[in-house]
Amino acid sequence: MRGIDFQNLNAAQRNDTAPFVAPMMGGSYVTDVGSYGERWNLDFDQIYVDRDRGNRTERFGIRPGLKIYKITNKGLIHEIESYLSADMYDIKKYDNPTTGRQVSQGVMRTFPAASWIMKYPLYKKFNDKKWVFTPIVGLVALPNSINSNKIPNNDSQDFEFDTSNLFLINRFPGRDQIDDGQRLNYAFTFDVFEHAAQKLKIIFGQSYSFSKKRNFEEGSGIVKGASDYVGKMHYIANEFFSTAWSFRLGRSSFKPKRNTVSLTAGPKKFLLGASYTYHERVLINNQLRKSEQLSLSLTSKINDNWTIFGNQKRELNPRSGELQHGMGVVFEDDCFKARFDFFRTFYQDRDLVPSKTFMLTLGFKNLGEYSTGALSLNDISNPQDHRRELGKNF
Repeated sequence: MRGIDFQNLNAAQRNDTAPFVAPMMGGSYVTDVGSYGERWNLDFDQIYVDRDRGNRTERFGIRPGLKIYKITNKGLIHEIESYLSADMYDIKKYDNPTTGRQVSQGVMRTFPAASWIMKYPLYKKFNDKKWVFTPIVGLVALPNSINSNKIPNNDSQDFEFDTSNLFLINRFPGRDQIDDGQRLNYAFTFDVFEHAAQKLKIIFGQSYSFSKKRNFEEGSGIVKGASDYVGKMHYIANEFFSTAWSFRLGRSSFKPKRNTVSLTAGPKKFLLGASYTYHERVLINNQLRKSEQLSLSLTSKINDNWTIFGNQKRELNPRSGELQHGMGVVFEDDCFKARFDFFRTFYQDRDLVPSKTFMLTLGFKNLGEYSTGALSLNDISNPQDHRRELGKNF
């Protein structure tokens, strides 16, 4: 169970329209694997969204489902997932965009969903290196026109098309909006291993939608038919150098729509990090603009217990200037961890002004932590984190 409170930093919106979300609850029951590789599961969640001004919404959802993971004798991998979703909404003071009237009502929504993903890894060994090329094809099927203006969109607004959601049944981050209709997803991954350690991972793919209705906003990269291309690359040369690249390219022009490039270089005592981010269209002050940012960091692990770090972030476009800089120190032993931060920000908005912040975070391993601010002990701007990303799913 948890709750979230927000402060609105958009000068064009009122503070009393910012939501307070509590309680948020969820759970899941999963059976053991059956003789055919199947698992039955039952998921449920409950969420209440409150505002001083605007709609108030409570949602309760339940989803019984089935997942099957099967590898044939020929090495073909099948991943099959299906579920039946049932969501019940209690909505108060909602301005319906279709009728223009404010309504308070209950809404029930049910729909089935299914996906079938097939992978066929191809192996090739060169001396002490192993190459793995894997073509992937996925089918997703849901009914058309699931979404309704009767349900306010509270949790599905912050969407970004990338490799992490390419093969998901619902590519929206929440469940108020559903990525309905039918589509075909296809991609390939290329992995290089050396002495059992992964050195390179690449994924590149695209989606083709058969749905006539457009679920996503213009500029998202998803339209009827073929979508933009999405990809990600991560390369570790050795313990002293690694780089990562995430991107979205135009479906016909291959023009970059989004680029994020990062690299780390050096030993633990003098580890340099750099990251460049480019967005062709991002919402800035209620206008879609091009955005470019550059981040730099330096981390030094003095010994087994002490680490010092410093970082800076600059905006390159639409306006050039520094966004923030900071420095800090971390102490860690077998049972205790402490972190001290100082950082200065230069962001400006209606309620946001340049500021200086001192922050202390204390933690006992396996017991939890206490902080004077919002940062976590593990949220350090440490470029070494890029080296651990290969173990995560793309």
